[in-house]
Amino acid sequence: MLVLDECGLFSYPSEIMYIPTLTRLSLMQNKLAVVPQEIALLTSLTDINFSQNVITEFTDCCAGLTRLQAVNLSDNLLVTLPFSLGSVKQLQKLTVLPNN
Repeated sequence: MLVLDECGLFSYPSEIMYIPTLTRLSLMQNKLAVVPQEIALLTSLTDINFSQNVITEFTDCCAGLTRLQAVNLSDNLLVTLPFSLGSVKQLQKLTVLPNN
């Protein structure tokens, strides 16, 4: 598990890509505006938390994360979610409320 909560991050740390066995990632309460496509390289992820950021768009970056079980995108600025998120078969919990 890697927790980078409340670090004041404006961008996703590229060094995370060098942890291919990472299963849980939390970037809660930062200043992230996007979830980068590179997150798709972390195929061992089961849980991601991007809550309380300023994310305006969540792309289909998680479609290939077959082990993903929980996604938290609450308290962001999202209006829509990608249709491909529904194809993540292991997904058990998707938290998106509230969003603006």
